[in-house]
Amino acid sequence: MKSVERGDGVRSRIASVMSVVGQGAVVATVICVATASVPVCAGEYVADTESRIESLENGKITFAYDGDGAITNLTMTPDPGETLTLSGDALNFAANARIIPGQNGTSCISNAITCAGTLQIGTLASNLTWTTTEIGLTTTAYTKLFENVNLSEISVVSAVGTSYMAPNANKGDALPYFVRRTGDTEMTVELQQVDTSGYQPLRALLLELKQEGTDIYGRVPKAWYSSSNGDRYVGFCLQDTGLIGTYANICAPDGGTGGFGIKSLTICPRRETFDYIGTFLSDQYDTIVARNVRIEDLEIAYACACYSRSLASFPKGRMSPHHVKFENGVLTAQLYNLNDTMTKCVKIALSQSGNDVVGRAVYAKYADDHLKEYDFDVEGHNWNLATEENFSGYRYGVEMLALRYKSRNRLTLMTPGWREINFPMSGTGVEVTFDAGTTPGGATEANVTRSGTLLCGTDWVTLTTARALRDITVVGGRVCGRGCGNADGIDSVVFDWRNDGENASFQVHGKSGEMVKGVDVEMRQNGNAVEIRCARAVLHRTKWAIYLGRKRVVPGVDGAENYTLGTSTNYLSAYSYALKYVEYDIRPSASIYCTAENRMTDSAFVIKGDATRPMSLHILHKDALPAGSTDVYGDAELYASVDAGNYNNGISSGLSAITMHPGTRLYQRGTYVFMRGAQRIVLDSATIYPQYLDATVTYADYVTMSNASHMAAGELRSGYRATNPAWRVAGEGKSVCDTDLRLLAYASGKGGAEKKVTIDVADTVAGDGIDFTMNGDIYNDGSYMNAAFIKAGIGTMEMNGTITCTNVAPGIVEGTLLLNKTDATIAGVGFDLEGGTLACAAGTANAVAAVNVTADSAIAVGAGASFTMANVTVADGQTLSIECADGTSAKAVKVNATLDGVTLSRIRLNGRRPRQTSDGYLVLGGFMLIVR
Repeated sequence: MKSVERGDGVRSRIASVMSVVGQGAVVATVICVATASVPVCAGEYVADTESRIESLENGKITFAYDGDGAITNLTMTPDPGETLTLSGDALNFAANARIIPGQNGTSCISNAITCAGTLQIGTLASNLTWTTTEIGLTTTAYTKLFENVNLSEISVVSAVGTSYMAPNANKGDALPYFVRRTGDTEMTVELQQVDTSGYQPLRALLLELKQEGTDIYGRVPKAWYSSSNGDRYVGFCLQDTGLIGTYANICAPDGGTGGFGIKSLTICPRRETFDYIGTFLSDQYDTIVARNVRIEDLEIAYACACYSRSLASFPKGRMSPHHVKFENGVLTAQLYNLNDTMTKCVKIALSQSGNDVVGRAVYAKYADDHLKEYDFDVEGHNWNLATEENFSGYRYGVEMLALRYKSRNRLTLMTPGWREINFPMSGTGVEVTFDAGTTPGGATEANVTRSGTLLCGTDWVTLTTARALRDITVVGGRVCGRGCGNADGIDSVVFDWRNDGENASFQVHGKSGEMVKGVDVEMRQNGNAVEIRCARAVLHRTKWAIYLGRKRVVPGVDGAENYTLGTSTNYLSAYSYALKYVEYDIRPSASIYCTAENRMTDSAFVIKGDATRPMSLHILHKDALPAGSTDVYGDAELYASVDAGNYNNGISSGLSAITMHPGTRLYQRGTYVFMRGAQRIVLDSATIYPQYLDATVTYADYVTMSNASHMAAGELRSGYRATNPAWRVAGEGKSVCDTDLRLLAYASGKGGAEKKVTIDVADTVAGDGIDFTMNGDIYNDGSYMNAAFIKAGIGTMEMNGTITCTNVAPGIVEGTLLLNKTDATIAGVGFDLEGGTLACAAGTANAVAAVNVTADSAIAVGAGASFTMANVTVADGQTLSIECADGTSAKAVKVNATLDGVTLSRIRLNGRRPRQTSDGYLVLGGFMLIVR
C-alpha cells in the first residue's frame, strides 16, 4: 500500500494498482483511490466499507483487510483452464493471513509479498505416515494403524512393502488402485507394483481399512502376483476380473519369506477417486460418476486400456492423460500408452448431466515411435475404436477410468527478479510454483559478451560495470601460456561454475597431450563492478580422461599439483599459464530466498526456469522446504545452503522428496541439509554438487541417479542415521559420480552395528555397456569402520576410484562390479559374493583379502590382468565361476592360501575344475585317467 498527499490536505490511500490477466491475455487494469471515509473506485473494483472486502474481476479475486490495511484473506477462483495473475504493488499480509487459491485454473501472483507473521496457504488437514509395525500374517486380525484419525477424511497415497514387495526388491512404491468405501467406516484399496526385471512383474495386495472409535485399523487378506506379462495387467481390478489367479503368501511382521506385506503406509487428506470399472466406454455418453459431483471439481487420474478382442486378450495397463482441456463444459483428454514401437491413443470426453458426470470415447489413433506430448487432434493414424457394442477385431478402447477430486490448492509465484520469503508459510495440500516468468510487460534480455584481451593474474580486474554478478553465467574461456603451446591458448572447458550473487568461481580446463591444465578463477561483486582474477594454476599429468571438464582438479588429490600462474604482464614465462579471455552470458535471473520456516505438510514446491530467465530457489533456513515434494524443471537450480549446524536442523523435518528434472542443478552447501527428514533425492538427467562453495562435509542417505545424471566432485557421506541407506541408478544412459563416498556406521565400541549402503544399479545401457561410473573413492575410516557397501541391481558399476573397507567386506549380490584401475582396493579389503560378478579390467593388477562366496557368483579377469585373493571360501552347494580372458593356462588368478579339494571342487575356471599351483595360481592341467 502507498500513501500520498492530496492537494486539499486530505490523506488518501492508493489501495492497489494491479493487472488481472485472464485466459486469452485479457488485461483489466484496476485503480482505487480511497479517502479516510468515502471510497472512490474505478474499473471493476468494488469496496465494502464495513467488512473491508474488495473484489476484482467480477468477484474471482477478493481481498479482506484488517484495520491497518493489511490483507487478512486473499481468494482467487479462476475458471477451469484460466490463469489469473496479480501484478503491481507489494501485497502486505497481516499475521496469520490466508491465501486460498481456487481448485480450477491457475492462481498466480507476481507481486512482492510481505507478511507480519505466518502466511497460511490452503485449508486442508495434515499428512500422516505409519511406519511402526507391519500388517500381520492372518486374514482375520486387524492391526491398529492410526490414532485419532477419521477414515472418512483420508485417502491412501502409497505403501512400502516387505519381502518381494519394495523396497527389498528395490522397485519403488506400491500405488493405490480401486479405492472403495462403505459409508465412512470401511475402505478397500488394491496396492499394485510393477517389477520390470521380469520376475513376477506385477505384485498386488488388497488392503482393508476400518474405523473403530477414533482409530483406524487395517489388514491384508489377499495378495496376488503374475509370473509373466504382469505389466500388462497393472491398473486392472484384480479382485473383480480374475485376470491373475496366482495367490502369494502374506508376510508376517518380521518380513517372512517369499511373500508380500506392508510395513509403511502413507495417507493424506481425502482425495476421493471415482473409478469407472466394467464395460468399455461407448462412443455415446454414459454415466461415469453418479455421486452428485461437479465436473469442475474433478481431474483425470489415469485410465486402463484394452486392445484387441476382449478384456483378457492383450490388456495394456495404465494410460496417462495428455492435452487435457476444459472448454464449453466438456473435459477432454488424450490417453496415451506406449506399446511395442507405437504410441496408441484413445481420446475421451466428459460432461455434466444433471448431478452425474457422463463420458464417452471420441476416437482411437496411433503414431509410429514412442512420442511424448504428441497431439493426436492434429495428426496420427486413425484406428478402430473398441466399445461395448463393437470390440471384435483389433481395436483400442478404455475399460477403466479413474477420476479424482482436484488434489491441491495451487498457487504460482511469478518472480521476475529476486525475492525473499522472510515469513513462515503454512498449510496442507498446497502446490506452490516458483516460475521465472518474464519482466512486467513481457520484456526480456539476453546477450553474450566476450572479453578478448583479459589476461588474469592474482590481481582483481574489472570484467564489467554494466551487469550484476547474479545475472552472469560464464560459458567459455581459454587457458593460455607457453605451457599450453602458444599465446592464443588451447580449447578449454568451463567447469564447476558457482555463483551466489556476491561471489562466483569456476575452473577452466585445457588438454595438452595427456595432461589437463587449468586455472581456478574467482569473481566478486564490488559495488557496481564485477571483478575477476585467477586464484591459481593447476595441473594433472596423467588423468585427463577423468578430469577434463568432469572433475575439479584439486592439488594434492590423485596426484594433481599446483603450477606456475602467469600474470597480466608475464603470462608467457616458461611453462606458466593463465586465463586469456572469459565469455559470459547475461541473463535476467529470478531467485527466491527462503529465510523462514516452512510449516506446510503434504505440500509441494515446483521451481520452473527457462533459457532466457533461469530460476533458482535458495534454502537459507532449517525446515524451509515443505514436508512433501520439491520438483525442479527447466533451466533452474536448487541451493540447499542452510547453515544446518547439526543433524536436527535439516531443510525439512518431514519426508521431502526432491526431484531434479533434466538439465537442472542441485547445490548442497550445508553439512546436514538432507538428513533431518531423510530426504529422497532423485536426479533425472540432472547434476548434484555435493560440496558447494565452502561446504566441507555433506550427507545424503537416499539418492537416485537416473537417465545419465551426474554427481560432481567432492565428498558425500552416507549411512550415518538411515536404517537402509541406498544409492540407485535407473533410467537410460550411463550416470557418472565424481564424488568420494564415505561410508558411515559407528564401530562396536560406540554402540553401532554393521551397516551397508546399497548401490543399486539397473541395466541402463544396452548390451554390455557401463551403466554407472564411479570416479570417486569409496571408503570407511576413523570411528566408522563397521560400514561397507552392497553392489545390487543387474547393471554394471565401473570403479575408477579406490575402495577402502577394512573392517566390513563389501558385498555383491547382483550385476557386475568392475575394478577399472590397478590397486583399486586397499590392502585388507575382501568381498562377500552373494551373486553377480567381481570383474577386473584388462591390464589391471589387483589384490584383495578373503573372498567369501555364499551364492553362485563369478570373477571375470580381463586380458593381461591379474587378481590375487588372500583366501577364498565357497559355501556348500554354491559355485564360483572364474572367467579368464587369457585362457585356462595363464597365471592370472592367485590365492595366497592353500585350497583344499572341497573348495577347489566348487570353483570353475573357464567352465572346468582348476588346480592350484605351488605358488598359488589357479590353472587347468594334470593328467587324464582312462579306464577301459
